[in-house]
This record gives sequence, C-alpha cells and structure tokens, in this order.
Amino acid sequence: MVWFVLTALLRPAAAEDPAAADRPLLLWEVTRGGATAHVMGTCPVQIPLAHALPAPHVDALRGARALYVDRGLHEVTPGTLSREAAAEVFGAAVLREQIGGEAFRGLSVRARGTLTAPMLDHTPPALALAMTRMLLPTASSVPLLDQVVRREAAAHGVEILDLDTPATLAALLSGEQPAAAAVLGRTGDPLAIGFARERTALSRCLAADLDGLLTDEVRASASERARIGAQSRGWMAALEPALSAGGAFVAVDARVLPGEEGLLSRLDAAGFSLTAQRTSAPAATLTIVRPADLPPQPSPDELQPWTDAVFAARQDRCEPESFLMACDAFSKPKRCRERLRTDIELCVAQMGDLLSPFPEGGLSAPQVEAFDACMVSGLGLSVALRDPKKLPEGCAE
Repeated sequence: MVWFVLTALLRPAAAEDPAAADRPLLLWEVTRGGATAHVMGTCPVQIPLAHALPAPHVDALRGARALYVDRGLHEVTPGTLSREAAAEVFGAAVLREQIGGEAFRGLSVRARGTLTAPMLDHTPPALALAMTRMLLPTASSVPLLDQVVRREAAAHGVEILDLDTPATLAALLSGEQPAAAAVLGRTGDPLAIGFARERTALSRCLAADLDGLLTDEVRASASERARIGAQSRGWMAALEPALSAGGAFVAVDARVLPGEEGLLSRLDAAGFSLTAQRTSAPAATLTIVRPADLPPQPSPDELQPWTDAVFAARQDRCEPESFLMACDAFSKPKRCRERLRTDIELCVAQMGDLLSPFPEGGLSAPQVEAFDACMVSGLGLSVALRDPKKLPEGCAE
C-alpha cells in the first residue's frame, strides 16, 4: 500500500510584488471606536506562516498586546481537562471495541512513538479521528498552522490566552464521540480518512476558502452547527472587551468564523467593523509526496509467542502485594492479569513489524524490558485519572 502525504512547501521568500497574483487571507482587521485588532482563522494542517500571515500582516501578531487562541481536538489531553472531565472522557469504553480491531490495529501502528497502544485504547474516538491527520508520515518539518502562530507569538513575547476552558473542551468532546466512532469504524484503514481530510483541509486553507472550510458534513449536522454556535458565543465575553481595547490578535479554528452563528457574524452584530485582508505575497505550493510502502504486518499467530513470553515474565506484577493491585484497585489478581495480558497483546501488535522472528531460546531480559513502559501505560493512565484522595498512600506520585 502506498501512503500519500500532503505537505505545504513554501517557495523562496520574497517581498510583496504588486505584479503577483492577489489572494485572500484568513485574516480580518477589526475596528470599533478607533481601536484596531485582528482575527485570523487557523487550520490544523501544515502550512508555513509566510503563506498564511505574510509581511506586513505578521507584524500585527508580533506586536499584539495578547494572542487569544482556541484548543483543537488534536491538542486535548487528560492534562487539559479537569480531573472529573478527564475521567469521563478518557475512562469511557475502549476505542478498539468502538471502531473494530482492524481499524484500531492500523491506527496503533501509525501512532507508535506518539501514543502507546494501551493509551490509544482509552483515547476518545473524536481525538483518534483528529490524530489520523497528525499521524500521516511527512517530509516537512513545518508544524501545524495553529501551533506555528503560537510559537511566533511566544518568540516575540506576546501573552497567549486560552478561550476554551476545561469545561468547554469536555462538552466539545462529548458531542463529537458517536460520529467520530462511526467514521473510524467504516474502514480498516484509518489513515485513508486522514489523507482525505488533510487533502481537503489543506487545499481549502491554502486558498483561504472560508466558506469551503465548512464541509458538507458540518453543514448537515445539527450538533456541529450547535457546537460552532456555542463556541463562538462563549468566546464573546472575553473577546468583546479585548478587541474593543485594541491590540489583540485572535487566532481560532477557521471553521468557527463563517455562518450566522459564526464568530464573524457575532462581531458584526456587536458593532465591530471587519475588513478582509489580502496579499500579493507568494503562495505556498501543494506537493504530494509518496514515501516507501509500509512493511507488512505480522499475523496474530506470528505475534502470539511474543505475547505469551512477555506475559509469562511479567504476570507477577499482579500478585496481591504488587503496585498494580494496590494502586489500580483490582479486586482480584485474575482481573489484573486479564488487563495486563490485553495491554501486552496491544503493545506487541503495535510493534509487530519491528520484531524479529521469535527466538528459539525464548526472549532475553532486555527484549522483555522493551515492553515494560508500554504495557503499564494504560494502567498508569487509569491511576492518574482517579481522585488522589482515594488512592492508597504512595500511589499518587
């Protein structure tokens, strides 16, 4: 199978040329009462800042009094939510049961180095779907555009303020889960979804096609429209005074800007004047890269000896006095061993194509130890999401 990768590569930098083709930006100058601020639409795709915010427009970001940002689904972790919300979101039904074993295995193989399989198994479907874009192999070192904007602001000493609270992030996730699970479960190739989404989002973001960024799926979904309305409405309490004071720079998901419930309509209704910005700076070009085929994955039968050997070497971790029994509150060693074996099986499958044929003399200690961090990561997440006051002494560290 050939994996397609989309990456935006910028042509050599150049000053604005009046003769160059004029193009729109996802940027608006916002004024009211003599004060000037800016609103920018970002996309979680790899686009250089020089394309999305070329000179002289980038000066508005570098000299801003503060940068106001949202948080995309791809940035949500247990640490960005309250403990209660994190336990609800990340402690839900396991992902492989929601999307199917084949889809989960393909996603976990691509996630290695980023997320262990046991932790992926406790990742909500909406986050897993967002990850399919980020897990595409890339030949570009350009980070996602929303991250680039923040890095540029931080490099110039601009204060960065979050518009989304842990409560709004949790609410956002809860509304996305069923639809995301359905999308991931429709194919055994989750990265094919990522490729299609990346291609569409990148092309529309490159063209600053604001209306096009609202996909047909979003337009048809009452829950999506409600989410956009709730987000933009919730931000206004912070944004109206910030924009009125001038000097603020707002960089949020471009999909929340258009439409009757979008942020731009709300700003217009609040009496702000909005002027769309354009540029004659060189545009980024879209390049399709075809990396080498991924190696074939071993069959479950080929991986079974690895699972059996690692489990045999590590099942003592479920003895009555062990850390896992004490801190994860397993009622019986049998339940602990079942969970441990499942996590070992997931870890082995995730690393499958990197494993050599099973050695005739069994696994060495270093070979077993190579799975240690992975096999307890899901259990560690379970412990981390529990109320520290309810954990036995020594478990909260």
